Amino acid sequence: MSSITRVPSSLSGANFNQLMDAEKACAAEGSHLASAYDINQNAFLWILGQDDPIVHPWIGLNNRKVQSTYEWSDNWPVTYTNWGEAQPQVNVTDKNCVMLDSDDGHWYNERCEELKPFLCKHSEDEAPSPGPPITGHCPDDTWTSLPGPYCYLVVKDQKDWNDAHSHCMFLDSNLTSIHSDDENALLKHTIQGEKVNIWLGLIQKSSGLGWSDGTPFDYQNWAEGEPSWDYEQCTEFYHEDGKWNDLACSSYRSFICRAVKIPDKEPTNPTVPPLPPTDSPSTGGGLSGGAIFGIVFAVMFAFVAVGFVGMTLLKRKNTNAPVLSTGRSGGVVNLSHISDEKESSVAYITHRDVTDA
Repeated sequence: MSSITRVPSSLSGANFNQLMDAEKACAAEGSHLASAYDINQNAFLWILGQDDPIVHPWIGLNNRKVQSTYEWSDNWPVTYTNWGEAQPQVNVTDKNCVMLDSDDGHWYNERCEELKPFLCKHSEDEAPSPGPPITGHCPDDTWTSLPGPYCYLVVKDQKDWNDAHSHCMFLDSNLTSIHSDDENALLKHTIQGEKVNIWLGLIQKSSGLGWSDGTPFDYQNWAEGEPSWDYEQCTEFYHEDGKWNDLACSSYRSFICRAVKIPDKEPTNPTVPPLPPTDSPSTGGGLSGGAIFGIVFAVMFAFVAVGFVGMTLLKRKNTNAPVLSTGRSGGVVNLSHISDEKESSVAYITHRDVTDA
């Protein structure tokens, strides 16, 4: 369960706070600057930032520790991003903190020293998994299995970005995305022998930078002076040093598809159920189910027949002293005084037991 506190930043005695002071103020309340792990949580934060004095508030995303990597101040993994147009401003190295725009709900990086209101979030929820499980296998031998949860396929044929993207989608994969220095180094090692630059899945969307596979844009490794974004909305990966460069999407490049590994199925040893009994004759002296049923049926039939004969004989005997139960516990009534003319009335007495006198 999570709770959000809207803070106009008067906690430190000022009307607004720098991000570091805002985080300290939240921590004093047992919380952190707010984080958003999906579109629903971001929409909730956006609603909270609609009214004065909580407009354009700080959220907990920042890259203060490592310039290339964004992370939440509450240490949860980044599973969702919602950057605004031309965001984040990767060439401005001193804009390391992020605010939520109250007008459009998008995120913009700002200088951490700026004074803004902020949103604190207290959560008792468990942190979501940062990615799929790392065990499994690749679709076939043409794919490369690298450490981690993904398989990679190097396609040497050169295509424009859209055709490369479609090619990967046809293979139930996506143009590769990168989310850490380790992943970037693995990709560089994979294509070193190819000596070709490759397409990445990173594109400049109207809502900012984003990966074509829908994963969050939380890592970047641009070459010096890049990106320029002058009619260059797609991204290539340099095979020499693993740096990134923005490029016109109509250009032709080789590419790498990335697919989640197929989970390995654990071997199972199903228990074979016993065979049902058959009606075939037994060779070991035992009786089959059919034979037992026949015997039981015959005994029941004989019992009913004997009872019927007994009742018939009883009616033919002297009826001067029958004994009938009244239905009272343990009580009997001797009807020896009933005359022969009344004998037929005995058959209509409810709760009766006829016994031999």
